[in-house]
Amino acid sequence: MDKLNNLKEGSFVKTPKAWRRLLAGVICLMMLCSVIVPAVHAEESAPVSLTANARVSAYTIADPANYYNNNASIGYITEIEEASYDRLLDGKTADQYREKFDEEWVGSAWNDPNGGRSLFLNLYRGVSRDITVDLGTVQNVTELNLHVGISSYYGVPGPTNVRFYLSENGKDFYLAGTVTDDQVTTTSVGIEHLEHGGYVLSGLNYNARYVRIQLPVSVWVFLDELFVNGYTQASETADDLTKLEKLETEVSKESYSTTAQSGGIMHDFLSYQGWGTVNGELTETYKTVREYEAIVAYLNEEGVPQDWLYDAVTMLGHASTSSGGVYLVSGSNTKYATKADWKEWVDHIYDFTYNGEITNLDALNKAVGNVKATMVPNELNGLSESEIASYVLPVRLAVYPAIYAQNNWGTLEAGDTYIYVTVNADGSLSYTAEKLTQSKTLDFTLHGHGNDEAATLSDRASAFYWYMNLLAERWQQKNYSNLKLHGFYYYEEKTSESVDSLVVDTVKLYNMMIDQLGTDRGAGDYSSYWIPFYTADGTKYWQDLGFDYAVMQPNAYNYGQTRLNSAADYAYFYGMGIEMEWMGLAQEGYVDTFIQYMTTGAAKGYQSAPSAWYWGTWDLPRLCYNEGNVKGYRYLYDLVYQYISGNAIYSENILSSAELSLKARTILNQDTVNGYDLSVLTDGLLAADTKWGSGKLLQINGNNAATSPYELIAKLAETTAVTELSTSFFDWTSAGVVPPYAVDYFISADGENWLQVGRTSAEDNYTLAIADGVATKYVKARIYCSYNTAGKAPHAWLGIAEFSAKGTATTRKVEIPALNAEKNLASLDGAVYTITDSKGAAVASINGNNLKTVLTDGTVKGAWNAGYYCFNDVAASDPFSLVVDLGENCYVNGVSMNFYSWVTAGVAAPENVSFYTSLDGKTWSFLGIASNPVALYNDNKATDPMNLTFVQKAAATATARYVKVEFERGGNPYLQVAKSNWVAFSELMIEGTALSNGKKPLEKNLLPLTENMLTVDMLGTPNANGETGRTAVDAAKGVLVDGLYGDTYPWSMNNPATSAYVGFQQGWEGSYDASAYNKGWLNTGYYAQLNLGKPYALRGVAMDFLRNNPSGIGAPAGVTVLVSNDGETWTNLGVIDESIVTPCKTNAAHEKLYYVLNLENVCAQYVRFEFKRGIKDEESIYSFVCFDEIVVAGVEHEHNFTESETPATCTDGGYTTRTCTDCAYSYITNRTEALGHNWNEGVVSKKATCTEAGEKTYTCERCQTTRTEEIPAMGHEYINRVCRHCGKLDPSAAGGNNAGNTPKTGDSSNLLVWFGLLLAAAATVVGIVVYNKKKEEQ
Repeated sequence: MDKLNNLKEGSFVKTPKAWRRLLAGVICLMMLCSVIVPAVHAEESAPVSLTANARVSAYTIADPANYYNNNASIGYITEIEEASYDRLLDGKTADQYREKFDEEWVGSAWNDPNGGRSLFLNLYRGVSRDITVDLGTVQNVTELNLHVGISSYYGVPGPTNVRFYLSENGKDFYLAGTVTDDQVTTTSVGIEHLEHGGYVLSGLNYNARYVRIQLPVSVWVFLDELFVNGYTQASETADDLTKLEKLETEVSKESYSTTAQSGGIMHDFLSYQGWGTVNGELTETYKTVREYEAIVAYLNEEGVPQDWLYDAVTMLGHASTSSGGVYLVSGSNTKYATKADWKEWVDHIYDFTYNGEITNLDALNKAVGNVKATMVPNELNGLSESEIASYVLPVRLAVYPAIYAQNNWGTLEAGDTYIYVTVNADGSLSYTAEKLTQSKTLDFTLHGHGNDEAATLSDRASAFYWYMNLLAERWQQKNYSNLKLHGFYYYEEKTSESVDSLVVDTVKLYNMMIDQLGTDRGAGDYSSYWIPFYTADGTKYWQDLGFDYAVMQPNAYNYGQTRLNSAADYAYFYGMGIEMEWMGLAQEGYVDTFIQYMTTGAAKGYQSAPSAWYWGTWDLPRLCYNEGNVKGYRYLYDLVYQYISGNAIYSENILSSAELSLKARTILNQDTVNGYDLSVLTDGLLAADTKWGSGKLLQINGNNAATSPYELIAKLAETTAVTELSTSFFDWTSAGVVPPYAVDYFISADGENWLQVGRTSAEDNYTLAIADGVATKYVKARIYCSYNTAGKAPHAWLGIAEFSAKGTATTRKVEIPALNAEKNLASLDGAVYTITDSKGAAVASINGNNLKTVLTDGTVKGAWNAGYYCFNDVAASDPFSLVVDLGENCYVNGVSMNFYSWVTAGVAAPENVSFYTSLDGKTWSFLGIASNPVALYNDNKATDPMNLTFVQKAAATATARYVKVEFERGGNPYLQVAKSNWVAFSELMIEGTALSNGKKPLEKNLLPLTENMLTVDMLGTPNANGETGRTAVDAAKGVLVDGLYGDTYPWSMNNPATSAYVGFQQGWEGSYDASAYNKGWLNTGYYAQLNLGKPYALRGVAMDFLRNNPSGIGAPAGVTVLVSNDGETWTNLGVIDESIVTPCKTNAAHEKLYYVLNLENVCAQYVRFEFKRGIKDEESIYSFVCFDEIVVAGVEHEHNFTESETPATCTDGGYTTRTCTDCAYSYITNRTEALGHNWNEGVVSKKATCTEAGEKTYTCERCQTTRTEEIPAMGHEYINRVCRHCGKLDPSAAGGNNAGNTPKTGDSSNLLVWFGLLLAAAATVVGIVVYNKKKEEQ
């Protein structure tokens, strides 16, 4: 104690001099730290925003050729987004502009520069983005924050992950870090349906000039702002950027996929069967032996196999399960496929039969066996008998994805194998397989496992293992003799990283287990392949996912050749093949696009790479057998065989083997013409490849050899589907060699009747593309030389270099449109003809010919001008309207009109002719417009004149009394004028059937009708008089089915002894109201109904009415026909209008009217006619309605019902639909109640905080519908002035808020240094004291 006192009082004074100096130094150091450290701290500024001078320097979208919403008028996604990406750096966030955002959010368009969404950069369409920002100079980056808008209500999620890269030079980028969506805290900014979140990477210390962000996009991502914080000056103490993972530059594979990767397979047929939507209904689909024979082998038109076709088949399902669930995430349908659904599809492909007929895999095995038994060695296949006999077809089977949102896939039972997955420290995966000792329900969701990735992957892998082993076991049980299991196909068409952070690992596990499965089963290596859509997520690293090879979908039907080229280049860069896609005949040009897939394959080289072929469900076999919806397109099946065989699908010019000839208007020197070498027209040399006088041109002089128009005619070696016609001309205008004014192209079956298929000019290089191909045996180019206006004649010289066509041989018939002359209504005795001009004035023929006589005399090729009705532009101005009143209602199937063309004399046919029909001559229905006439020459030796017949067949039979033809004067390609002077025509044909007076309306398939089938009554409520009337009607109704028509008896009603008519009259319902319409009598209507006793396929119905206006008997304005199969649910077939009914006179006053409705594809047991008394004028209705015979035509029909069960759901009841497979009649029975939701215990989806309420989400375990409940805010709970929940200081506590004593700027690490130095100094002092003490003790 004394020593201590001494130390306190004077030991320092007694300390040796050196120690005193040391201690003084420490004290000085402490004082210096107290001054310098705060000074340094004050000198360091806080991190600031580094984007003041930043700009977006690179912006890449994975699919640059995509139109927004497939709409070319809006523009490419890339172009629009690039015009909007400055929003990333504008310093504006949506929560700062609430008023504008709230007001304009919902109605705004995508990336609208003015609406509420303009505060965001709107990313769209499921492809990744790669954005580089240039900060301007190298700066010290400490924090990166990508601010996004999130709206689950509108389907705008945040990206599943954002990868941040940094670079000093803009070339070498290094991964600063990845932020995933589960690391993002979202906050509400008071805007309905919108939250904000920041993908924040903090604690950085790197020098960089460039910031690069990569992120996946599902459908929508809304980027608000990119914040880059740090110090404007580079730091000497920054961390080394090059020690981070470098972003490697992609290197092209410079190859498509190879047969070494595919296991030798070149062309895989995608065979869909399962449950798909057919005509709007969920339908079970399958394939038969006959269908598979057309798939595995190339069959000739007689169905005999000539060669193998597809060398593999992949079995896969449609998008739906049998119960309407889905195998993939699809819109709002959350009924995800379960274990039971996966097994049901397996059962379907292995065991399903239809009416006792084997289908699917059994049918495929049988089909291959049938082909092996019937195909013989030939020049096409080049096979030996033993090679054919030993053939085995490879098969792949679809594996469905583990849907990331599926939490009730199903249960594995005790004894089943469970896969335990381990995520290793380096990110690699490994697994072990063990037998379960108890059942386990599998959940594919990450949140369902508490965000445990390994547990989630284990459940997914276990489902794959169970399913693939089931497929393999069933295959071994079947022991197919003609098939071998080659491997598996992964069904999902993208890696959905934007919504599933585990999808990449999931796919890797799937492929790892496939490799093991083949080994375990002694089957060798099973293959695994994938068909992603165009530039989908995963396409760039498909090999890293574990697939043996990949084939990409071009999805080119909305984009054409540009997309095909882009897809081919992309596939070549990343080492993939191309899927060949058939989209049917849904739109014009689809066939042309399909052919482009093959021509591009030859041009780009993917024809020689493995591919998969999408054909929908049934179209390829239908093409082969030339039936169904693709009838007439068999040539495409032949084309596919040529492509698969490795051949060019087109020769350079199919006219190279054709027989060529030349015609002219006038031959001036036959010897010169005979000396022409027409072979130069098919030598492959175009005009640009030749010279005048080289002998490689057909050089025609119009002054001394032959005169224009010229015609080149080619007779093909075989009937061909021609898709393009072209002619190449030499241009030496300065020397008088001028290309023609126009070229018309024609096709023909016999070389005499020609159908014009189009007109071309120099603007389109005299080339005509025919999208779907046209079958022909002959082709012709009609050439109109350019007109020398100075010399008032065609230019003297014409040089033709090439006449070419593209196409392929076909079995289609050459179709030259024509009408049936035996059904020509034009010459009906009562027909009246008129023709008027643009002013409505009648137009007379210059030669005085009678209009009807000329048009109906049967002479097509008349002599000018006696054989034609003709007039010039002086006599009448166009357009012209020819109207024919046939005198009665007729069925019209088509109309044609023949025009005279003598272009060298100024007479030209119209370019288009329009046809119309009408019932009253006032209201017209458009029948069609004919633009390509059929040409027939007056003199087959000359090219002019000729007759052109414009033919228009009705799409559906029209009922009409009037026919109208409209046309204008046509242009003259010889004189090169827009409109010719003269119009001439000679023949009109109207194909159809007259509903002649006095004939019964229906005469075939009449059903025997009896009185007890009939119910005749009023639709309204009868009064006392009406009840008496009803009794009389019921007693007389037998006359309606007695076969005797009203003209047999004199007029009366409801008296079978004296009259054939039944009737109703005014005053039988309600009471009289003098102020009401029709003097107060009601007219609610009447009906006659038949119960035929059983269903019939109806061909027509008719009802006979009497009209005698002077006696107050009016015919109904319309009769409504209804049919039913149960007498309760009625289908309205339409109204038979009085205006279309042809009356038949029975005497001076009486008329009978047959209200007839012809029917097709209508099946019913009940027929009902509804009608009212006829309308007399605006103020009155006729007093009586009287009717006689009812006729029904039809044939017996027995319903063949199939049943489809629709199970009850949580919200909707279940039912059974019974549908007749023959007539499509259906009805619903066995209804059940809705099940109601089965809510689980709920999961906290948003934690409550001290100040904000949270949410708890409940999920229906049956349908996955969710509901939320609010969790109240917790409120602050202060312990020792600090909230135990959020750490906030209690502002009401004594001493107030101490936050003001805490430094708010600079780097807190400087403060820690200061405290460290202070502690070091203190330790030094204590050390000195202790040392001295010990020394003194010594």
